[in-house]
Amino acid sequence: MNPVLELFRRAAHTDDAEAMREGVELMFGDMEMPQSGERIRGRDRMRDAG
Repeated sequence: MNPVLELFRRAAHTDDAEAMREGVELMFGDMEMPQSGERIRGRDRMRDAG
């Protein structure tokens, strides 16, 4: 099973906020925008790079 989906299921089933945060970060952590060629990094990665 997809690791992000597993995190979301665990978060919903056990009311685990940390699992939800981790799932969202994995899902949106590093998105590429094909129209502009830009890469959007997740919040934690941006903090580490700064």
